Amino acid sequence: MNQFVRTDVVNISKPLKDAHFEFPRGEELFRAMSWCTTDYYTKALSGNPFEARGILVIGESRQGKSHEIRKLLEQFNDGSVVMPDGRPAKILHCILSGKVTWKDLGVRILNLLGYKLKGRRTQADIWEMVIKYAKLQGVVGIHFDECQHVFTDDGQRTNQQILDSFKTLLKESRWPLMLILSGIPSLAVQVAKEEQLAHLLRTVRFDNINLERESDMEELLQLTYSYSEKSWSGLQSAGEKRLPGKAGLCVL
Repeated sequence: MNQFVRTDVVNISKPLKDAHFEFPRGEELFRAMSWCTTDYYTKALSGNPFEARGILVIGESRQGKSHEIRKLLEQFNDGSVVMPDGRPAKILHCILSGKVTWKDLGVRILNLLGYKLKGRRTQADIWEMVIKYAKLQGVVGIHFDECQHVFTDDGQRTNQQILDSFKTLLKESRWPLMLILSGIPSLAVQVAKEEQLAHLLRTVRFDNINLERESDMEELLQLTYSYSEKSWSGLQSAGEKRLPGKAGLCVL
């Protein structure tokens, strides 16, 4: 291996990087996801047109929203969630960066569905294709990460059109799509402007850690102990000696 890569550090660090500590907000996110999926399955089982539900995940940057959602989607997309038509269900993940239009979003989703758009198409045509290919592939939902980027401070009309479009995806009678909209708290302000959309979404908040809250301090202590135990186990497996004064906690 390249001389710049210390394999001994890699062998110890990788299990720590891969480890996942369950916070209560992660459990709340799972419950919201289960609520949406159960609702979708039950309605799909009836064979009648229906509207889907969704989740609004909000919190300041660096609070772990994207990490928790991606981990949840990995579990959802592993083939274990089977819809009434017998096909494994899938949810797409689409991260938004910078200002994008609804047409741009449609093109991105088509790419995720494996369809490379050729030639010029209207916005309506693009989203018709999204519904068509999502249905063919068993895609039952879309996660729009950093969703605040589709809204602008001075584009009230455009913002309302996007809100209406999200609502339409949930209510699409031919193939409704569950939505996970995640972003900073200002996203909740935008969603609240469309009452019907807000009604179809369950909100999960990722609050900042507050060291004055006893519950947060308890979680941090549990996290520290878990990390210490796992790091010490990794050192023992690697044949390292205990570091004096560190109680088994190795910062790499």
